[in-house]
Amino acid sequence: MTLDDLGNLGDATGGLFAVVLGIVALFGSRSAWADWRDRQQAEKEFAEEKTKELRLNRERAIRGWMPSGTQVYGVQLVREPAELSQAVDELKDGGPTDYVLLRVSESEAGNVNRAHSLRQLIASQGFIAQAPSTAEYEALQRGRQLTSD
Repeated sequence: MTLDDLGNLGDATGGLFAVVLGIVALFGSRSAWADWRDRQQAEKEFAEEKTKELRLNRERAIRGWMPSGTQVYGVQLVREPAELSQAVDELKDGGPTDYVLLRVSESEAGNVNRAHSLRQLIASQGFIAQAPSTAEYEALQRGRQLTSD
């Protein structure tokens, strides 16, 4: 073996080593690229879920809990004597007014707290809405079961 042969062998070994390092770097970068893509996909899915949640909350406040357009009313409790008096006067006239006087029909013997719970709902949520039909309620319950599993 001559000195030229050893030089060629060194060049070949160096070249082979460079190829091996290139392959390792390629696979390593692919792994890093895949990790980055996975993170980007997870962030995109999270953002889409938050966008959907925000849209549904806005629709709920505008149209109610279901997409067919349940009527939802933004309401406030009237507690000040002056405003109560104004409401009575406007209601007596029978014309258009911002006031509605309600009596909770379910507040019968043994169930007196329904009116109180309605006042608490109005005070805490600021909304009242139409109750769902039996079929709508069943669908809502099935949906809740699917999302809680």
